[in-house]
Amino acid sequence: MSHVCDMCRPDYAPARRTRGLTLPELMIGLAVVGVLSAVAVPGIGSYVQNGRIRGSTLDLVEAIALARSEAVTRRLPVTLCRTADPTAAVPSCGGTQYDWGSGFLVFVDQNGDGVYANGVDIQLRVGARTSGGLRIRTNDQGNNNLRFNADGTTNESGNTVIFALCDARGGEAGRQVRVPPVGRPWITQGSKAVPIDCQV
Repeated sequence: MSHVCDMCRPDYAPARRTRGLTLPELMIGLAVVGVLSAVAVPGIGSYVQNGRIRGSTLDLVEAIALARSEAVTRRLPVTLCRTADPTAAVPSCGGTQYDWGSGFLVFVDQNGDGVYANGVDIQLRVGARTSGGLRIRTNDQGNNNLRFNADGTTNESGNTVIFALCDARGGEAGRQVRVPPVGRPWITQGSKAVPIDCQV
């Protein structure tokens, strides 16, 4: 009776030895993950905040441009006003003094009174409430509304309307949208050297 050794068989495969992590390797790996998280997480938070300010700024500028364009096209006044209820079936002008962060309306102001009247005025756009601690404040000229005349100019007695968009980081990370009497908006961005005024 012949005996063939296991290693001599054609179907022989040696057993694989599995090796886990040692405690020092695991500790080093966790330390590396901790360092990378400490570096990356603040950067991600700042990226999200910057994106929020940038998006809200562009949304406001687009609404201003729409209002001016519609005023010229329709040869009628078009108004932006702040609102406390942008999601209501029939939103209305109002809200907290100088605070546009709760939302805004853009509408064809048939009688030029600066107040939205359902069934009389034509609603063009509703701006959503801001989130993540982002605030939109305005100066005295833009407190209640911003109205455009049929020639594209504003109805603010030659004064510039200023909207300031800021979060908890303050004026160095904020932006301002300025609307001079001619009606064309322009944006300024804050920096450490020249922070914007968040309390316009």
